[in-house]
Parts: sequence; structure tokens; C-alpha cells
Amino acid sequence: MKELRLNEAWTRLDEVCLKLWKEDRQSAAGLQALVEEFRADVDRAEKTVASLREGMAQMRVTVEGEVQSEAEARIATLRRELEDAGHKKLADLEDRHLRAEAELNSQHAERLQAFLKELEEKERRLEAGWLERRRELEADYQSRLAEQAQAQQDRIAELRGEALRKEGSLSAAQEALAKELEAKEARLAEQEAQYQAREEELERYRRDLEADWQVKRQELDEIKKKLQEEVVSVVQQYKKGA
Repeated sequence: MKELRLNEAWTRLDEVCLKLWKEDRQSAAGLQALVEEFRADVDRAEKTVASLREGMAQMRVTVEGEVQSEAEARIATLRRELEDAGHKKLADLEDRHLRAEAELNSQHAERLQAFLKELEEKERRLEAGWLERRRELEADYQSRLAEQAQAQQDRIAELRGEALRKEGSLSAAQEALAKELEAKEARLAEQEAQYQAREEELERYRRDLEADWQVKRQELDEIKKKLQEEVVSVVQQYKKGA
């Protein structure tokens, strides 16, 4: 728009100069010289402005490039700082996690050792109780056998005594007594067989108790072994973690 107005101004000046050349050549020459000089000044000013604009454009590109470079460098620096801070924070978190895990493993190992110690103590008490119970059962078993044998012997002696006392009686009574004695001896034999069966049953019961104790003892040994292996494994993991 400004260039259009300037061209119109040059056109009017040229028209004025042309008109003046027709009327007053001397004045027209002076005016024409001034117009040409002014036109040269305007051309130089336009060239200067264009040069300044070009310089400003180049400067803008340069400044934008420098700003972009500085921004990228700053961004890269901030990223490195963030990465370094992140790595450091991650290392700190990992270190705290490892320490907490090591402490937890140590506590777990201590609890396992305490539990194993308590288990061993219970095992000793159980074994002592079983031995005491076994002695009591054996003593009771022997006592019952002795009582049964003594009762049987006493009864046989009593029956034989009665038979001997009645031996001088009438033959019928003696025969009846003999039959009674025979029947009683048969009953005694039957009772003796029952006592023997009871004795065998008690012996089987004793063997079953002993076998059951051996099984429980083996189970306790296996539990103890597994717990010891677990304690060793936890301690090794704790040493590796430390």
C-alpha cells in the first residue's frame, strides 16, 4: 500500500516537472534535480530498510536457532538430572528393600530356630512321658500276670485241698467230687486259656504302642530335619542378601 502511494507521488512529481519544463525550463531543471536526488535518497532508504529486514530475518533465524539449541541443551540437562535423580532414588529404594528383606529373613530365621528349639523340647518331654507310660504299662502288665497266676494257683490248691478232704467220703460223693473237680479243672483250664489270650492281647497292645511310638518318632525326626533344612536355607539367603 505504501509502495503504491509512493509510485503515485513519483508520477505526480514527474507530471509537475513535465508541466514546469513547458513553462519554466530553468526552474524545472532545479526541481527535476531535487526530485532525482530525493528519489535516490528514497531508493537508498528502501535498500537500507530491505537490508535491515533481511538482517533482522537472518538474526531472527540465528536467535531462534540459538534459543532452540539452548532449550534443547537445557532439556537434555534436565533429563539427565531427572534420570540421575531417578536412578539414585531407585538405588535408594532397592537398598532399603534389600535391607528390609534381609531383616525379615533374619527375623524369620530366628523364629524358625526358636520354633525348632521348642519342638526339640516338646520331643524330649514327649519321649520322657512315653518312657514313663511304657514303664507303667509294663509294670501293670506284669502285676496283672502275677495276680492272675497266683489266683489260679491258689484256686487250684484250694480245689485240690477240698478234693483231698472229701476223698474219704462216700464213693458216690467221691465220684461226684471227682466230677466236680474235673469240671472245675476244665473251667480253670478255660480260664487259664482266657488268661493266656488276655496276656497275648496285652502283649500285642504293647507292641502296637511301641510301633506307634516309633512311627511318631520318625515323623518328629522328619519334621525336625525339614525345619533344620529350612533354617539353613533362610540363613544362606540372608547371607547372600547381606
